[in-house]
Amino acid sequence: MYNKRATAPTASRPRTRRTRRTRKGWQPPMDPVHHMDQDGEPTNLFGPSIVDETRQAELRAFIKEREEMEELAQQAAAAAAASADASAGFDGMDFDDDFVSTPVGPSSPQLSASDEAASDNDNVGDRPTEDGLDDFEDDFEMQSDIREILGLPPLGPNPETSSYAEKRRSFFGRFRSAKPHLVQGLACYLTSDLLGRTCSRTSCDTPATFKCHTCMATSTTAHIFFCQDHAILHQWNNTCHRLGNNLDKPPPARITEGSVVRNKKIQCCQKAKGGGHLMHLHSLTGIEQVMLVQCDEHYDCTEVVKVLIRDFGFFPSRLQNPTRAFSIQMLALGLKFQSAGVSYQCSAEVFMGDDFKNVRWLNVYEPYMDAVRQYATVMHSVHHGLFTNDIERELGLVMQQFNQEWCLGMDVCPACIGGSSPKGPLAHTMDGFESANKKSVEQGGGGNHGVFEFARAWFKQTVVTDYVRDSSKSKAGKLGCEAQHKAGTEGGSSNGKDVDRIIHVDCAAHGVVHRIYDAKGGERLIYADDVMNWLMTFGRVVIFGYDIACKLLSHWHHYGLWTTLSTAALIILFIPGMHVYAHGKDCQCLFGPRVIMGLGLSMDGEGHEQVNATLSRSIGLTQRETTENREMDIVLVVSHHNQGKIRTFAAWTAGKLALASAGLKGLLALTPVVDELKLEESSYKNVVVRTTDLRQRLLSTSGTGVASTRESLREKIDAIARTILAVERHLKSAPGTKMAARLKSALSSSFVAFYRLAAEYNDLDPSKPSLNFATVKKELVTTSETMDSNNVKLMVTLYWRHCEDVYHHLNYLQNTIDYFDNRARTYWRKVRGLLDIDGAVGSVILERDRLALLHIVRRRVLVESTYANAARDIFEDSVGIMNREHLKQIGDMFSAHVSCLGGQNMRT
Repeated sequence: MYNKRATAPTASRPRTRRTRRTRKGWQPPMDPVHHMDQDGEPTNLFGPSIVDETRQAELRAFIKEREEMEELAQQAAAAAAASADASAGFDGMDFDDDFVSTPVGPSSPQLSASDEAASDNDNVGDRPTEDGLDDFEDDFEMQSDIREILGLPPLGPNPETSSYAEKRRSFFGRFRSAKPHLVQGLACYLTSDLLGRTCSRTSCDTPATFKCHTCMATSTTAHIFFCQDHAILHQWNNTCHRLGNNLDKPPPARITEGSVVRNKKIQCCQKAKGGGHLMHLHSLTGIEQVMLVQCDEHYDCTEVVKVLIRDFGFFPSRLQNPTRAFSIQMLALGLKFQSAGVSYQCSAEVFMGDDFKNVRWLNVYEPYMDAVRQYATVMHSVHHGLFTNDIERELGLVMQQFNQEWCLGMDVCPACIGGSSPKGPLAHTMDGFESANKKSVEQGGGGNHGVFEFARAWFKQTVVTDYVRDSSKSKAGKLGCEAQHKAGTEGGSSNGKDVDRIIHVDCAAHGVVHRIYDAKGGERLIYADDVMNWLMTFGRVVIFGYDIACKLLSHWHHYGLWTTLSTAALIILFIPGMHVYAHGKDCQCLFGPRVIMGLGLSMDGEGHEQVNATLSRSIGLTQRETTENREMDIVLVVSHHNQGKIRTFAAWTAGKLALASAGLKGLLALTPVVDELKLEESSYKNVVVRTTDLRQRLLSTSGTGVASTRESLREKIDAIARTILAVERHLKSAPGTKMAARLKSALSSSFVAFYRLAAEYNDLDPSKPSLNFATVKKELVTTSETMDSNNVKLMVTLYWRHCEDVYHHLNYLQNTIDYFDNRARTYWRKVRGLLDIDGAVGSVILERDRLALLHIVRRRVLVESTYANAARDIFEDSVGIMNREHLKQIGDMFSAHVSCLGGQNMRT
């Protein structure tokens, strides 16, 4: 029965009527312009509330009764759904969440005993009575009126309120309704809203003429509104507070009895007396002029600048007679903006631009840039504990013990570099980025006025012999495969550029940048020679990815370098996954990351493309900068990129291990693999040898014959089918609306291409069964029922590729733990020792400075220990993913002096 309250059986409870309710409809107990806030209280969006107490009471009673009705109705619905006889309920209409229709049946709490008996006899319980129908109609009208008042969509069957489009329509509708009030509120904020305000100072009842916007934004208890006299005093007692009247004009400056403007003084020490020079302080909330006063002992300004930073939080644009200083908060945000690709001019305009002049006309743009770059250098020293020159020299000696002096002051990959005894191979890639060039002075570029040592640590100079230019041998002819690439060419034209591009060297697994070269004359092979020379100093297995690895290997053979390199270490070359398809079949067989054993499935070597994408946001601005500024801005972006990679390393590795674990479990679930070949007893060495032989056979037959038309068509059909399957898998992962639309469009066009080729394939030989997508899919998707001997061997190879992933990522986790633990034991302990009260540095600096530096050390140790603990937790949870004996087999192959993993890039 349609009883809206559902609080008791209908027959045993008398009907009641709500206030202002009639048979023809329901009149809301409030004006249509009133809404309810989150507490159920009526509010008027268009002005002061005019709802009297009676209507408020009526509305509260209505809301309470409505909530009780909905709660009991939901309980009734749950009980009815659990009953086997719930099918007798009335389901002829559909309602939304605001009006719940409860199915009525024998087990419904809405029925009395007599109702239940009637339901058993003639099923009359599911038909509303006349009174119940009247109640239903009244409730429906009531709900419709409330929805209209609140701006909700009308009642209807199955409203799709959860769809994104409906949510956005509701969002814009509410915004349009509330926009006038937002405008009014913002106008009051901007014009100080002084109507009826009095001075906030104690015992001052003068009408307020100024408001402090800084205090309003940062405190709920501070004084905000002031008369003119107290506004002047408030501005004097606080630095860079923004006070304004209704016209946004600041209060007058504080003056002496002789009408001379008084300026705040910042003194280097108590001995500083008299006058000084004026300087402007810029903060996120305002600007203020102060006077710097220094004594004769501190004439070089270093002490007064230190006081300015330490006691006031402002960083100067220059150290000798500074005229402008910027708040630390502003510079920290500016540094973040620059690292994320926002130009200095944009951030300066945001912070300091006004309605009358831009930051260039205000003469703050260049000082702001200098301040940000100096702040970045100082923050770099704080971040790495390079507090003094003595500490930096001692830390260089500490890092030299672990062959890591090259990375002093750099954010390097802890997973690849490791601690004192790093595990696993050292995998790196290199790539050129042509957009990162520098125009010559004649073409509008900047000059060279020095270097920032912080940035210079990243930019390297080649130290190896330039064999191509200096060798007496004849120049090598065509190197590499039949595909032609710009990389590796000699004698490229600079075309009015001091630097053609940068070449960055990154770890292959995580994309963390370790070296940068300024290349002139093209992306010459000497840079790859220098990178390999650097990698060989680590004494580890080297995995090196380069877009032209085929050309590099031919270069080494031509100049007799390969014998020396391959004798010194096990070397595996590969071409990154995206670039290898631009090469011929021979190169794909010899250097493809998906066919070479030892790389696993997650190392595609394309992490450097992320670096290029990050640099591309702002790299165009560096083309005309001076040498030192260009290097600094590139390093800021790269360092920010590296720090982000380090922060997310543990979670990223956990995801990769989860994928490898899922792959292993899926393969072990294929019974023929486990039973027929005894997967647990298989040998990694045998798989490597078999895979290498297969690649060599492909090389020997790649040019001996031409595939038939039917075979070529089948290859294309299989490729399109794999694309379709991949897109379908991606669609199941719930991508965003825009991405899903693109994927569906791609899926549709792929099916069109598939069936066009399938029809052509079937027409070539009509006597054979027709090929369709179901047939191709069945052949591409391997299950335990479709396994044959060839598939079993492929699955065993795939099993070991997943094992390689687990091996590498477990080594990365161990290296990360060792790296940060080693820094805590040696690096930071050395810094603490030097800062100790009896140390070389702690004995000559002030106690307050010494304690501050020690606190910085503790904070850095805490951050790095957090990274180490996150890696340790994941390692402990993942160490049992696969057979330890198989892990040992892979480790033995990488550590063997003569291994079948070596020479995979060579033709036999």
